[in-house]
Formats: sequence, C-alpha cells, structure tokens
Amino acid sequence: MHTSDTITTLFCSSLASLISRTVTYPLDTVKTLVQNNRTRAGIIPVVKTALSTRKFSSFFQGLGVTLTLSVPASTVYFTTYDRVKVTAAEHGYNPDSFQVHTVCAVFAEGLSGLLFTPMEVMKQKMQVNKKSTNTFHMAKSIYQDFGVRGFFRGYFLSQVVFVPYTVSYFVVYEKLKTIWGNYTGTSTESVVRSNLSGAAYFITSSLSACIAGAITNPPEVVKTRAQIASNVNTVKIVKELWQEGGPRAFTKGLGARIAWIVPSMSLTVTMFELLKDSLL
Repeated sequence: MHTSDTITTLFCSSLASLISRTVTYPLDTVKTLVQNNRTRAGIIPVVKTALSTRKFSSFFQGLGVTLTLSVPASTVYFTTYDRVKVTAAEHGYNPDSFQVHTVCAVFAEGLSGLLFTPMEVMKQKMQVNKKSTNTFHMAKSIYQDFGVRGFFRGYFLSQVVFVPYTVSYFVVYEKLKTIWGNYTGTSTESVVRSNLSGAAYFITSSLSACIAGAITNPPEVVKTRAQIASNVNTVKIVKELWQEGGPRAFTKGLGARIAWIVPSMSLTVTMFELLKDSLL
C-alpha cells in the first residue's frame, strides 16, 4: 500500500464516518436508553417515556464528542485494518481467511479503542442524562470523579465486544462480496478494491452488520451499563442483569442495536468502499 493509498483510505474513512454517525445518531441514543433500562420495556415504550420527559433534540446529546472522536477513531480503525490485511497478503497469507481477519480486528480495535472508549463513555452518559449538558462539563465531571481512568472505563470490555464483532462482520462481509462478485461476474480479487456497485456494498454490509450485531449483543449490554455506571464492577453488572430477567436480560436492546448498527455500518462501509474504488 503506497502513501497515496493510505491518504486516500484516511480521507474515505473520515468522510464516511462523519456522515453515517450524524444520520444514525438518534438510533444510537435509543439503543443506549433501552440497554440501560432496568425494566423489560422494548423500544417503543422507552422512546415514549424519553419523549415525555425530554425534548427530541436530547436524542442528539453527545453528538459533538461523537463526531470529534469517532472520525479519527474510524480513520485509525479502517486504515489499520486495511494496512494489516495488505501486509498479510504481501507475506503470502489469504487476506480473507478467519485468522487474518482476527489479527486485523485485534490491531484495529486495540488502537481505535483508545479513541472510541472515551467517546463512548462521554456519549452514553450524555445520552441517558435527562438534563442538557455539554461535552466540556461532562468531561470535567468524569475527570473530577474518576481521573483519567474514568475515560477508559470499559476499554477491555469494548475489546470483548468489538473484536468478535469485527471478525464476524468482515468474515461474513468478504464472503458475501465474493458470492455477489461471482454471481454478477465482477472481480473482487483485489485486496484494496472490490469494484462492486453501491447496492452490492449496501446489501452485503447490512446483512453482515445484522449477523455480527446479534452475535455480540450480550457483552454490548454489559459494556454499556459499565460505562454509564463508572463505579460498578463488571461482575456486579452481570449479576444485576441476570436478576432483571435471566438470559433474556442480555438481549436487551437487540432490536434497537440492529436498527442502529445496520444503517450505521452499511452507510459507513458503502461510502468507504465507493470512495476507495473511485480514488485508488
């Protein structure tokens, strides 16, 4: 991968992340509210309750810190993933193998998580806060209560969620792209470019996000609770969830998560792939 290719990847991932995060942010807020809810209420009751106690604009609380940190975080994520994948191919490994996707995911999530985790902590606290607050006040509050460590609450839990998510997503996604390419007679052999249509990217990425999102929802519920609570340990959170509803409690927000993650990932990946195909 040449320097120009890397710069193109940086640009494509930044633009894709900026647009998709903004468009799907209210769905992200709904997901957080459902997962943090202590009852068995579904999406509609939670949304109704939220709208009765807050303005619709509150569904965008935390968008500022999300855009500020998610763009560089997504850039690190996609660039690292592509770089590791290309390096593996250059050393004779199958870039679409489960092992390569796993290594890519560990590096990409490990590095991008240093930006994603502080974003998630501040964003989720702002999303569940009924009172309007800005990023500066939230960051100040977290620092005063927990120090720098408070911003990285749930970092390792995030790895437990998103490394399996990333591996599941890309294994399925690359397989679906290959199947689509074979069916339409489009070559997808390039490690960097796939040359499929926008519809192909959107459909394959949507199906992949749906499968990966469902598989990794249980640890996502625990992570969300941990990052919002800040001072409660993971074991206690797992016990509380079990007491709330047994195994079903770990499926909290599954519908909301799918409703958010599918358009979020499909928009991000589709724009990223199309931009990369046209510029590389």
